Formats: sequence, C-alpha cells, structure tokens
Amino acid sequence: MKNNPARVSAMLLSAVMLFALCLPVRGQEETASEVPGTAQTESGVLADTGLSVQNERSSLRVDTESGYLFVQDKLTGRIWQSNPSDAENDEIAVGMMRTNLRAQLIVTYIESNNTNRVNNYVASTGRGGARYEIGSDYIRAEYTFVNEGFSIPVTYRLTEDGFSARILTEKITESGACKINSIQLLPFFGAGGLEEDGYIFIPDGCGALIRFNNGKSDYSQYEKAMYGGDMTFSAKTQSGYEENLLLPVFGLKSGEGAFAAVITRGAELALLSAGVSGALCSYNRVYSSVVYRETRTVNLQDHTGHNVSSLFTALDVVSESAYEVTYHFLKKENADYAGMAAVTRDWLSERGVNGDLADSVRLFVDFYGAVQKEKAFLGIRYTGSQKLTDFSQAQLILEDLVGRGVDSITAGYRYFSADAISGKLSAKVTPCAALGSGFSQLLAWTRDYDIGLFPYADFVRFSKNGNGYSHFRGVSLGLDLSVTKRYPYSMVSNTQDKSRPAIYLAAPDKFKAAQKLLVKTLDKTKAEGVLLDESVNMLYSDFSRSGFQRDRAASAMQTVYTALRENGAKLVMSAPNAYAIPFAAQVTDCPMNSSRYLLFDEEVPVLQMVFSGLIDYSSRAVNIGGYSDEDMLRLIETSTQPKFALIYEPGSVLLRTDLDMLYGATYTDCADTLELWYGILNDIYAQTAGAEIIGHGKKDGLARTVYDNGKIVYVNYGDADAEADNGQIVKARSFCVVSEVK
Repeated sequence: MKNNPARVSAMLLSAVMLFALCLPVRGQEETASEVPGTAQTESGVLADTGLSVQNERSSLRVDTESGYLFVQDKLTGRIWQSNPSDAENDEIAVGMMRTNLRAQLIVTYIESNNTNRVNNYVASTGRGGARYEIGSDYIRAEYTFVNEGFSIPVTYRLTEDGFSARILTEKITESGACKINSIQLLPFFGAGGLEEDGYIFIPDGCGALIRFNNGKSDYSQYEKAMYGGDMTFSAKTQSGYEENLLLPVFGLKSGEGAFAAVITRGAELALLSAGVSGALCSYNRVYSSVVYRETRTVNLQDHTGHNVSSLFTALDVVSESAYEVTYHFLKKENADYAGMAAVTRDWLSERGVNGDLADSVRLFVDFYGAVQKEKAFLGIRYTGSQKLTDFSQAQLILEDLVGRGVDSITAGYRYFSADAISGKLSAKVTPCAALGSGFSQLLAWTRDYDIGLFPYADFVRFSKNGNGYSHFRGVSLGLDLSVTKRYPYSMVSNTQDKSRPAIYLAAPDKFKAAQKLLVKTLDKTKAEGVLLDESVNMLYSDFSRSGFQRDRAASAMQTVYTALRENGAKLVMSAPNAYAIPFAAQVTDCPMNSSRYLLFDEEVPVLQMVFSGLIDYSSRAVNIGGYSDEDMLRLIETSTQPKFALIYEPGSVLLRTDLDMLYGATYTDCADTLELWYGILNDIYAQTAGAEIIGHGKKDGLARTVYDNGKIVYVNYGDADAEADNGQIVKARSFCVVSEVK
C-alpha cells in the first residue's frame, strides 16, 4: 500500500460533525489500576519481571507487565526510565493524562470522521496486546491495540552510548476502520519531576532552553513540525519571529545527567513537543511524534459562498520504512547543551558534512540584481525591471572591498536571471541582459582574487508561468486536490498579502526537470556553483495521484543536490535543513535567535556550536533593519561570520517594490561599517579559525565561549565592566580573548 499512488478521501462534515471537531480529542480515561501492578525495589527500579540485554556501555530492560523501559548508563550509573516511577501519584494529571504518563506510545487516529487518541498502556499492554521478542542487542515490542484494530511494532536497540527506539512503519497493520494519523514515541522518557533541576533543549532557530518547573504552566505546550510546517498547508498568519527547526535533535538535562536525542530516520515526518510541570501533569518532558498518515481540517466555501470545514485524510501512508530516534547519554563532564551540540556535530560529520573552512574571517555578501517596479512612459503605466546592481557595479563593489583589506569573500547574486526577476521558476542560471554584458568579466575577476561568486537558483517555487511549469500543471496539490498556492506575508500585519502575486510550489516529481536546466545552464555560464535558498529550507508534500509526501520530497531534493555536486558545482545554502547540509560547501543566514516563545527561558547558540569547526557559516544580512553594537557582539560570541545585503543604486529606487526591506543596503551607506566589523572579527578569528566550540555559558550579561584550541572568548553585554574567570576585566559592551589556563 505504501508505494501506491497517493489517494485522498474528502469527507464533507455536517453541522453536527463540525461541532464535534471543535470538541477536545477523545481518548480513553481508564485509571492506571486497570493494568496489573508491578513491584518496585527500594531504588525505585521495577523488579526484574521482564527482558534485558546489555553491552559494554548500557543495559536495557523492559518490564513486560507494565511495558516500562529502563536503560542504565554504566559510565554514570544513571538509570533512565521511559515513564516516571511514581506516575500513579501525580496530583495534577487527570483523565487520560493519568494513563498517558505510563505509556510508551500515544496514538492519534481517525474513525468515522472523528479524531481520537489512545495510549498503549491502556489499549494494548493493559489488555494483553503487547508481545515481545529479544535479540542479542535489542528488544522488540509489538503493541496491538485490541479494540482499535491496529498494531505497531517498535524495536529498542542498544547503541555505543545509549539506545534507539524505532517504529517499524512499514510493518504497521490496520485491520479495522481506525486509521492512524500520528504516533508519539516515548513521550515521558527521562521526564523531570517537581523537585528536579534541569532543562529541555529545543533546536528552535539557534536553540532554546526550557527550564524545569519554570512556572509557565499557563502557556501552551511547545509543538512544531521538524524542518518547518508543510508548505501545502498555507497559514493565514505568521509570527514575526518564527524560526524553523533545522536540526533533528532535542535534549534533556536532569541533575548531573543528560541525553541528546537525534531523529535518525524519518525526521521529515516528525513533530517536536515539550511541556513543563503544572501543564497537564507534574513532569517536564520533551519528545517527538511521527505523522504516519496526513489528515487536516480544510476550510472551504460551499455553493452559496458560506465557509465550511471538511476533514481530509490521505488514504496512503508515508513511504518511509521506519521512524527512529537515537538517545545518546552524555558523560557527566559533557552533560549540558554543549555536549548535545557535540553529539549533533558528530552525527552531521558522519553524514559527510565537510564544508569549506577559511583561514581568515569570511565576508558573505548578497548582491541584488534587479526588481520589478511599476513605471510610466508617456502617461502609460507598465511593469518593468529596476536595476539595483549590474555586473560592472558588482565588480566595483568587490574591488573596493579588496582595497579595504577584505580578502575572503563569498558573494551570492540574487535576482541574477530574468526568470528570478519576473517570478518564473529560477532553474535556469542565465545572466539577465538587463544587468549588462559584463558577467564573464566579473566571473574572471573574482577567480583571479579567489572570490566565490554564486548566482541564485530555485527549483521549488514560482509565481509566473514558464520553464515548463504553470499554475495548473506540475504543481503540488493539497489534501483536497486543489492547487497549492501561497501569498507573501505582509511585514506590517504578518498576514497574507493577496494584493501580491500568489506563489506556487513545483511538484517534487518535477524536480528532475529543473535539475537538468540547472546543470545545463551552469555548464554554459561557467559559474563555480549556485546559491540555494527555498530549495534547501522549504519542505512540502504533493497529494496528487502521482505525488510525494514530505519524506519522498526530501529525497527528491537530495537527488538534485547530488547531481549538482557530481557536476562539480559548489552549493552555498541559506539556512538549510539537516537533510541538505551534507551537500553544502558553505552555509548562510543562520538564525541568531529562537522563535522567542514565552515558554522559553533562554536562547543558546547550539546551531552555531554544531557548525563550528565543521563548515563556514554566516548570519543573516546584518544591515537589513538596522544594525547595532549588540549585533557585532553576538557575532563574536557565536563565532559567526558576517553577511551584508548590498545594492549599488540608492535606496530610494526600492520604494513600491517587493524589495523595499533592502533600504539601507546601498554599498556606500554601509561600506565603512562593513570594513570596521570585518577588521574586528578577523582579529578574533585569527585565534579561533577552524576550532570547535566545546563550551558556552552566560551569566549576568557576560557570555563565555570555549574553543577546543584552548581559547576562550568573553563578551560583555552589560553596561558595567565584568570580571572573567581568570580575573581579567571585560569592559562594558565589549569583549576579550584569553588562553585557557590548564
């Protein structure tokens, strides 16, 4: 069934059904006493009534009566449990949450147009539906949900430094009317109680921490799709600070112990969730879910023009054969978010990430070639191209930068082709005639000065027909089989601006055609490579009859990256999702903040810590929206290389264009600041180039960044002088670099 063409069932709900959808998700509310009890030892560990395996580092035991997992880290002696040992005594949890606390799986499913929820503790283990198989290094559980008619196999396997939990999605069976939507995996593994000290790490943007018991129980639980929401489901509004989850990792620190969990298979289908004590229960928890079958409520209009809602469910499930999360237990000396970053860095390195590393600080710039603008001629209004930076002007800017001592530059060229300027799919990397005839000369000059020049390309979105793509052919369809189209969001209201052209998404099975255009025109242009933006950080499904869901869409994107790399092209990627990072030579536009949800307590630069010593990475353009000394200090703290957006023409030409946010990008307006910042950062980078960040912390406005070459960078964000660990004074709103004393 998994390889059949995607079919979609549209079920128009009656008024009664619409009312039912507004009610809370239904679920079983049986009490924990309905499941056979299990004896506990004085240490709080269940008596050995189950199955166990072990290796040199860890031991894994499953209590077959309760379903609880116990994993002991032999290095630290810490026993990590799948569920709180005193869950039945939780005074906050009510209803289904009381048994959720004792479950290893919580399943959301669809039955008779209703969304329901059930957990394995009550519906499987408690009804004799759990069966176990033991191997040399694993225990496999088959959770049969007796009343619901589906069965979910999960393998728990020991690894070198922990264990993995794998849902065998290809072996899930459904024998009745219930259709699985999503599965929460180990939702309370390692959960911290009311008296425990610790935090949850979320890879939101640069990274964020949620402190245990932070008193924010009135705020909504954190839940977000990995790699951003599915673009086929267009949100009417967006948050001004919304950031993606670029790395498929999460973590938890409890006391002196900590783990980092990496979603090693099926991350494209994952949701990440976290909650604090006081919200639904007494425990601080973080976990992931897998979307097995997509289902959404879609707003439509009936024949009278009235808004109605329909529940649409994809009949075909995802094609990924398994969903896996690998838990890495951290040694005591590494039991913090720096240790979580190190685990993630190693995971990326194993996947082949081996990008460029410059000896001096690298300046990233984005040139903007031209933009469409409404004009008038003899009283007749028309839309034409407004030049911002032609090829000869780009060379003049680069020549001036070199003259100012900026000797390591990567330049992206956006709105480089006529297709990009007009809104067509930008798969043809062909210089726009409106930018002059000097591209070959510019390319030759940049090679002489060892400057990377990367024209922009895009094979996922367009607003104007062309290059074999139209609004009605070769585009992604939603669950209701309508053409997916999105509108740009207003910078003022953060709502869709329908006065601007709609954006359409190319169907993933059409990426190969775009790939051929890219390779062909790159060969002709002789450019070193391309700059990819939406093509590396926008993930979506196509629910047409020949379509792909997100897991196959990511694979289709990787096929394009592979073809470009095999053709000799370097890929500069803007804020790439993890599935794209192994193909990147350099990374730009790394978020320097999180989404800043009220549930968060602190932002931490884990993304930058992961990239440090692995690949060159930059900030977003620091001169868009104004820049300050604090922006500079943030670059220093996180070892991030600077990026500037640049145009040659005065900012006034941007008025009433889609690029009006570039006001302030005129080179002459920011050249002196650029030179100053580059010099300061280069002096620091000379001492930390190529080194990994292995430690980080911040207290009372003084940030401390530790490198594996023995250097420590202190950044003082405060208004008063501060003292570093070695006694050195760090002046207010300043920084210093010291050598670690052994």
